[in-house]
Amino acid sequence: MFAIYKKFDIVNAKSSSYSSYSKGNIPFITNGPDLESSVKGYIEPLTGDRIFNKSSISLSSFGEAIIPPVPFVARGNGGSGLIVLVPKNDMSIDELYFYASQINMQKWRFSFSFMAIKKRVERIILIEFNTSNEMNIDKKIKKLLPKKTRTIKKTDIDIIKLVNVVYNKKTKQGLCEVSKSTSVPKNALEKGTTPYITTSSLNNGVSGFYDIEPNFKAKCLTLALNGSVGEVFFQFEDFVTSGDNAVLRLKDKYNPYLLFYIATMIRNHKWRYNYYRKLNLTKLNKMQIPLPYKNNRIDLEYIEKTVKNCYGYKEIEKFL
Repeated sequence: MFAIYKKFDIVNAKSSSYSSYSKGNIPFITNGPDLESSVKGYIEPLTGDRIFNKSSISLSSFGEAIIPPVPFVARGNGGSGLIVLVPKNDMSIDELYFYASQINMQKWRFSFSFMAIKKRVERIILIEFNTSNEMNIDKKIKKLLPKKTRTIKKTDIDIIKLVNVVYNKKTKQGLCEVSKSTSVPKNALEKGTTPYITTSSLNNGVSGFYDIEPNFKAKCLTLALNGSVGEVFFQFEDFVTSGDNAVLRLKDKYNPYLLFYIATMIRNHKWRYNYYRKLNLTKLNKMQIPLPYKNNRIDLEYIEKTVKNCYGYKEIEKFL
């Protein structure tokens, strides 16, 4: 066993706030984790940013350890900046995962009032990696991931227009009808088969399955107004949710590709909101997203081909 500083340089991240960056190719790592390895987006670094070019362990303020893609910039402004554990000597990806998993088992040490800072991280004790027990992490991950498919040729678009997400009855403009509903708290329910959608950013928002009648039909979007504000998911099954989620259903004919496109565009607005600046129906009614147009109509063919080109599409196609 050894103290973490014996094998890692403990480095404070240095960056500006995410909203100050222009789009680029460098992953911006934030507090997480989430399904995208805590990558908030891809940015063009600014002068003075600390860019990490070596495979390292990113440690959130709450002790969550992940291994970001390199190169990367980590959240470093404010009181909840990240710490990056940079190996003093070369390490295999297996060794990094081995140590990251141990750190995650100790994240109970950290909280909002006792965040991971350098002097606290230095106290973490780790078990030495044994090179005779290689885990072949890269090979195992590659087997789990969907295979890439060949690109579908897309046609050119005429123009991009900003369109309201929510349909307005007066102007007769907009894409979706929005609704909310109350629900019995999940802790008052018995286990069953109906998915209960919360404002979580994980598992499509499903926090469990309960013995209750669904209050919404499938093939629509759920949008978190609270919790993980701005998180949006396509729902494949009839479900139950509370008023903390808005439910978006296309005003016109059902089109799964358009729904996936809308979900992605809404998710691009997530940076505008947080737990203290929640999303509500007033703000949602004003939200606009860019849509491709051709011959003065939404270019649904372009959108469909874009969605079908997305990595992992084949895994969900049968549910649409």
